Amino acid sequence: MNANELSYLDPEDYFRDYNDESLTEVLEGIIEKYKKEALSQEELLKQELKNSGIETMDIYKFILISKCHGFNEVVNGERINSIVDLNRLTSNIYTQTKLNRADIMRLCAALFTALGIIEKSGIKNVLEKAIDNLGAKQYANDELIGNAFTLSSSEYRSKTLDHFEKVFENDHPDLSLITEEDLRRLEALLISGIPKAKYYTACYILHSSTEGASAQEAINLLEQAFEEGDAQAAAKLADYYCDEGGDFNDREKAYRLYTGIGALALNDRRKGRLVGLFNQKMYYKQLLNYSVVLCAVTVLSMIFPLSMNIYPNFTILGILLSIVSLGVLVLGFVINKIRPYFNIQFIPVSLFIVWFFDILIRLLG
Repeated sequence: MNANELSYLDPEDYFRDYNDESLTEVLEGIIEKYKKEALSQEELLKQELKNSGIETMDIYKFILISKCHGFNEVVNGERINSIVDLNRLTSNIYTQTKLNRADIMRLCAALFTALGIIEKSGIKNVLEKAIDNLGAKQYANDELIGNAFTLSSSEYRSKTLDHFEKVFENDHPDLSLITEEDLRRLEALLISGIPKAKYYTACYILHSSTEGASAQEAINLLEQAFEEGDAQAAAKLADYYCDEGGDFNDREKAYRLYTGIGALALNDRRKGRLVGLFNQKMYYKQLLNYSVVLCAVTVLSMIFPLSMNIYPNFTILGILLSIVSLGVLVLGFVINKIRPYFNIQFIPVSLFIVWFFDILIRLLG
């Protein structure tokens, strides 16, 4: 899936979620008053934006964007013909400025609307526009025939997501059921920012060897969908954080996701994982409690040994090794506090080793 496959969408649709009407009106006023040349005059532009009540951070971000390669060409009338052009331009701005992409989209949407490159009314549902542009296509027996769509955007969305839901309803999906046409529809929903489309795109990447795609990209999509309230994305994300041999192993995150919004998408396998995580957490806490008892016993035996004249009483040595034992115990509590699922079974073993060396040194002494 790439931008070239979405060239049938109009430029207006690229910014549909980033309409900043107040900034657009301010820029329109500046252009009307000073012409387009004002956009290239930093001090004038900064002062006018400030006088109009635009936030200081937005002013400096806009100034930074105005210095990017390609900005002047757009201001001076270079035509934006497709989403491909917009994607190339915004990606170029992102590469040069490293600003948040949402800020880049919002500021560019205001600029291009003020310049008349895109229309205000064009910032709308991407699917409605895409379907209109594609013409007329009919469904017969749930099979797509003809050359274009006559479905409403809601029906288009429903059919697409229902299809992907059936494919990914089990842990071993049959990807042969997904056609290029299906991916194209899913991409349109992905571009429009629908969380469920992000979830299914991530599932497709994770279960296929998609060229140029990586597990990290899939995880990023799952995190976006989770942050937008998708329970299935949260549970899927928890699955990967819970995978002991995976690159994204983080059991604390997995537990929070399973017990948070991901709880709405728990199946028997995930419930089993959640119980396992809970038991593991409780086990490590109990292990620390036992380690406290072990540490107390070994420290007392090292400082006040009941040698019965079998070995000498090295009090200073006992105190030093007791400090080491206490340090090991404190380390265990710190690790458990920071990372509750970190394996701390080495704590009691270390305490025993310290006590063993104390006895060995006394016997050899």
